[in-house]
Amino acid sequence: MKKVLLLPALLCATGLFAQEERVKGIATLACQCAEEIDGTQPKDKVIEAINSCITSRTLMYDLQQVQSEADKDKKDGKDKKEYNLSFSTGPDKAVQAYLNKNCAAVQGLMAGDVIKPEAMSTDKKAMAFYDEARQYSDQKMYDMAVVAYTKAVKRDPKFITAWNYLGLNYRRMENYKEAIKCYEKSLELDPTGTFPMQNMGVAYQLMGDYAGASAAYEKLVAAQPENPEGYYGAGLNYYQAKNYEKGVDYMIKAYLLYTDAESPYADDAKSQLVSYYKDLEAQGKLDIFETAATNNGIKTE
Repeated sequence: MKKVLLLPALLCATGLFAQEERVKGIATLACQCAEEIDGTQPKDKVIEAINSCITSRTLMYDLQQVQSEADKDKKDGKDKKEYNLSFSTGPDKAVQAYLNKNCAAVQGLMAGDVIKPEAMSTDKKAMAFYDEARQYSDQKMYDMAVVAYTKAVKRDPKFITAWNYLGLNYRRMENYKEAIKCYEKSLELDPTGTFPMQNMGVAYQLMGDYAGASAAYEKLVAAQPENPEGYYGAGLNYYQAKNYEKGVDYMIKAYLLYTDAESPYADDAKSQLVSYYKDLEAQGKLDIFETAATNNGIKTE
């Protein structure tokens, strides 16, 4: 994982914050689209669906802006013949990064596991309750989904996937404590589950319990040391808890892993590092950043 980079190159933020209003506008539309994605698909299909949301909503947003400009010109009595509209051949990385940080639907999808056969139930009644719950969840009737998922796990207490989605629907209802209990139960049944570990971290973070979130993400790091999402979540929450040393160290590790994987989420980790650098510089604690950079193979000069 060690690689030689120059700190100034890492911290170059040119373009990261450009067109902020456009990025937020597209991301708002794409996040709504992502809420309809089936999270039980394999991870590559989920990512493909998220990217499709970004691409289609980028076009939708740009068309809306062109129409708005045309309407304004017409109202002002201008006779403009041409309007510029660019077509993207792929998802905008800035929008991807924004969604990863700010869209709960995308966070939940990216935290998901491919469902293992043993995580499902062989009990037909439990599966019927599970299918009923999925339908309620698809309709955003999260309270009814909770009722049906609860029936499923009562029928089959070892139904891991039902525990996971029961927790997810509690989280969607902002009942984070109950969500965490469900994820803990899932981890009792399968201590290697990515979904409960990462979603538990998200739940603690949403509660403002950054120490609890960091601990949850540490479990993901220990279980999957090559998964950048564990380092990213831990780095984010350690820094929020003012443990700057671990916050910067883990975020750099996340950035390097994302970069190695050519992931679009490298931009998001880079954005966080720029923010950390500026914050520590203002506090007169830049040595913390420089030490972490050196320890991770990044030259500071």
